[in-house]
Amino acid sequence: MENDIMITTKYEKIYLILLGTMFFAISAQMPLSVPLLPTEIPGTWQTFVILVFSFLTNRRVGFFAVLVYLIVGALGLPVFAEGSSGIDVLFGKTGGYLFGFLIGAIVVGYFGEQKEWQQKFGKILLAMLLGTIAILIIGMIVLGFFIGFKNGIVYGFTPFLLGAAIKIVLGAVFIKLIN
Repeated sequence: MENDIMITTKYEKIYLILLGTMFFAISAQMPLSVPLLPTEIPGTWQTFVILVFSFLTNRRVGFFAVLVYLIVGALGLPVFAEGSSGIDVLFGKTGGYLFGFLIGAIVVGYFGEQKEWQQKFGKILLAMLLGTIAILIIGMIVLGFFIGFKNGIVYGFTPFLLGAAIKIVLGAVFIKLIN
């Protein structure tokens, strides 16, 4: 079951995947600086856009839009946060967050496909929370391989809690208003 956006042809899916990829690249350049603690990991509006997009389309379109985004960035287009790109970024300190976007898109997109989740604010909020947690935990774990797991929590999870809360609530409000 797809969300209210009826995707009927493969061309519409391709169009939405490319549109999502473009939105993700743009949102990666939009800083959100409300860290609770200092961190080298840039905060952006990207998780908001990826999760809202995936909820409103579906898990497959969201997943493939993120996958294309990761491929484009790995190939050298400056689409990652702060205009970065390349394999070294994809498999570096922030790579876990980038790969976490794939899981977040699947999680939120799955719930967005469920009719009973599409209209209830609390369920939309929970879907956004679960997608965000997936992204942050994967990012924190990968970061931990570079700086130690305790530091991964301190610099790769805790600083983003306030920004994540803001994006979760705003995302749920936005989805509820247009869905």
